Amino acid sequence: MSVSRHISADYFQPPSDSFWRRWHFTLLPLVHQYEGTLARFQRKLGVTTRKRVIQKVTCDGATCNMVMEDVPETFTSHPHSSSNAVHTLFAVASELGNEPYYALWATSTAILLDARVSLPLLILWALGMYIGQFLKDNLRLPRPGLFPETIDTTQDKQKQKQPTKPSASPSDVPVIRLETKYAAEFGFPSTHALGAFSLPMLTLLFMLFRYEVQSPIACGLWAALQLFWMFVTPVSRLYRGVHSFLDIVGGSLIGFVLAIV
Repeated sequence: MSVSRHISADYFQPPSDSFWRRWHFTLLPLVHQYEGTLARFQRKLGVTTRKRVIQKVTCDGATCNMVMEDVPETFTSHPHSSSNAVHTLFAVASELGNEPYYALWATSTAILLDARVSLPLLILWALGMYIGQFLKDNLRLPRPGLFPETIDTTQDKQKQKQPTKPSASPSDVPVIRLETKYAAEFGFPSTHALGAFSLPMLTLLFMLFRYEVQSPIACGLWAALQLFWMFVTPVSRLYRGVHSFLDIVGGSLIGFVLAIV
């Protein structure tokens, strides 16, 4: 099923408020300008599309023949990675930005480290998610690979496509979307990147300035997990084709500022 089937034409309407509208049109070219680079980045990591074989029946008078044809899938249908190890790595890293992991992280931090650390992490997470979603809903910047002409209006066949124009034409090398969970949500900033920078950074700051290191090995493993979360999770969102470079940079900067303030 195509991602565009889940998105209404209203998705591409700019903000009505003049302040947010100005920022929308300032940042929108940065979303589309580097889509070709994002698509090539995916290809470098082994993401491609597969062909599916379909049965086609052709009839000539009273005789019908069944033939097999290779039909390329669209970039939103059944994409896959040629490397299972890379795909698994980034799939796991991407899950580190979802709510179940945040809940597990706060609980494990309270049990294994200190409840006084867990509470600031929860406050920081809630604040970051609020700021990120507030910016998404007001800036209304689309996710990569989506343009007005990709919208499927079959739900209302009498309604014609709106004559809106993208600020750039789609890349000849399409972005492959490996995830459709947040397809109808706006892109900027990436809350995965925001959380991946703010929460591990605050945890590392607590480790460095509030506690003495008793076990260098345990401390090193704990720090390695923070660094993995901090850097691999944002990259995983690029790999999965659900965020632009602008989304990742914006979310990371916001997360960095929130962690050190």
